[in-house]
Amino acid sequence: MATTKLPLAAVVMLIALLLFLPKNSFAACSIPHQLTNGQVADATAVMDDVNAVAACADAAVVPTGTPQAGAVTVFTGPNSITSGDLTGDVTTSGGTATSLSPTGVTPGTYNNASVTVDSKGRVTAVSSGAGVTSFTKYTVAQGGDAFIDVPLAADGGFAYHVFIKGVPSANAGIGFRISSDNGATFYSGSGDYKWGTTGSDSYVNISAGSTVGSGRETLIDFTLAGMNVVATDRFDLTGGVFSILSSGTPINGHIGGTANAVGSNNFNAFRIFALAGTMDGFAVYVGRLY
Repeated sequence: MATTKLPLAAVVMLIALLLFLPKNSFAACSIPHQLTNGQVADATAVMDDVNAVAACADAAVVPTGTPQAGAVTVFTGPNSITSGDLTGDVTTSGGTATSLSPTGVTPGTYNNASVTVDSKGRVTAVSSGAGVTSFTKYTVAQGGDAFIDVPLAADGGFAYHVFIKGVPSANAGIGFRISSDNGATFYSGSGDYKWGTTGSDSYVNISAGSTVGSGRETLIDFTLAGMNVVATDRFDLTGGVFSILSSGTPINGHIGGTANAVGSNNFNAFRIFALAGTMDGFAVYVGRLY
């Protein structure tokens, strides 16, 4: 069978690229045939040289370990590679998907936040600012109820901001009572905690002096403070009543004082109730101040 002869010019470019790249690119390779300019190249000799260069390239980089398909390529030496993982703030685990390391900050919404940022711009600490109030909404337990009960903080917090919003079912006042047994009972008798030091009322009429119209939107806004650590302590209410028929009528009442038959005990719940009718459509929003 006749030997196929190839012009030297057809292959010299490939050999030249492999032989004359900078020496620090890879180790020198030995080829079996030296071809010179002007020589008619034999195909077998050319293929021997090409195969020798390919074998040299294969030997230049050797896989180590058991590389995983799709993993990150890691050079373990000048002539060896394996699969590995990224480490640090961004990591991988046996693949190319990256994961950002947590900063330790709890996800959430922070009001009036105090924030600590590291040199990489990541939030490493955050807390809500002091004095910021987060309101909790309370509604009637079921339709037709005449009251809404609100528990207070178990750790003795004793100042609260209270909003009451709704439409009265009748032209009646809105009352405020207190409890010292977590809302199981509320003081309501003539011998119980009274409004100030006189009279027989055991509640504060927080809409006193206001005309709260039936079927009219009403907003009551007051601050509640006080603990009856001793018998002379009082729960004070200061604020105002706003409705279609009144504007900013002052609330300035208190429960407690010296004329009562109930021993000292921390108040831990209060009740907003209708002096007549029901509380349908009402909601009470309570935020602890301190």
